[in-house]
Amino acid sequence: MAATMDVKEELTERFEFFFSDTNLRSDMWMQKELEKNDGYIQLDKLMTFNTIKKITDDVQKAIEVVESMPALLKLNEAKDAVGRVTAFDKAKKVDNLPLSLFVENLPIADDGLYYAVKRSDLKEAFEAVKEGNKVTIIRLRFDKANKDSNTSAAPIGSAFVEFESAEMMDATIEAIKARDADNADAKPFKIGGATVKCQPMGEWLKNRKKNKRKADDKGAGDEGKADEEEVEIDIKMVKGCVIKIKGLPEGCDRESLRDSLKEFEFEKDDLYIDYSRGQEDGAIRFTSPNEKIQQIVEKLKDGSIKVNDGAVAEAFLLEGEAEEDYWNKFIEFKKKQAKNHREKDRQRGRGGGRNKKRHKGGRY
Repeated sequence: MAATMDVKEELTERFEFFFSDTNLRSDMWMQKELEKNDGYIQLDKLMTFNTIKKITDDVQKAIEVVESMPALLKLNEAKDAVGRVTAFDKAKKVDNLPLSLFVENLPIADDGLYYAVKRSDLKEAFEAVKEGNKVTIIRLRFDKANKDSNTSAAPIGSAFVEFESAEMMDATIEAIKARDADNADAKPFKIGGATVKCQPMGEWLKNRKKNKRKADDKGAGDEGKADEEEVEIDIKMVKGCVIKIKGLPEGCDRESLRDSLKEFEFEKDDLYIDYSRGQEDGAIRFTSPNEKIQQIVEKLKDGSIKVNDGAVAEAFLLEGEAEEDYWNKFIEFKKKQAKNHREKDRQRGRGGGRNKKRHKGGRY
């Protein structure tokens, strides 16, 4: 049966995006897959991508869509892998600075762990600013203070939005400035209910460097003393709540890990998936001990719980020093995150109020 028009259009857009120069410039996983498989990526791996899974799980429909895109994509002889007609040249340098803008004040979920808007919301909002606009990629920004720990980075309320051309980016900035002008008829530019601020990425980078130099010049002054201030975080270790998982299947993500636990009927706030796509290991952190946790461990170990239709290599409940080490790293990460937010708020003249709201008494 042929793919319906809605499914075909949505899948076409997804395949165009994933195999575009814009995405491949920054998607290291796809680059590696193309390199090791003679320019192809297995279709079953592509079908695990969240935005594709939400459209369809029918491989035949995906094959039909790829076959309808002969100018861009091709199938291998077995029809189980997809490649580009024109090979991606990662050596080709593209100056994306004139194409990109920086947006801040994006809404964050109350728990501070997720953005309250999706990439598709941003894409729709920016393309609606000016007729003919085409957004090619959106990079949501996350706190990188926790590189050495298992804890997933938290959103910081900003993103980079890249357009198809510099003219589109410039026109968008001008249109948004007109909305923000002191005009009774002008409506502020909002995304997800929040009034956001935008500026060209090049301008943002210059201001960032300028502010960094000013901070460096102060040396051991008041700002240096502020950096040494201890940040209090209302988080305490809760024993028996963290499952460590090793050897996760390829293509795994937070959503597929959460989906694997559907039979246990947890509420969204009952657990947190501590994992970033591309990693081999991760963790599931629960808000409190319960009898289901050990059941999950056993089912992960015997393979009856599948993640992306695959079994994990190892699963065990953290105990003793390993458990303490996990929580110490997590708490240290949240302190660094709060400290970074406080510093940013201080620079903006807001005095750190937002961070107190986010971290005091919150659920992590």
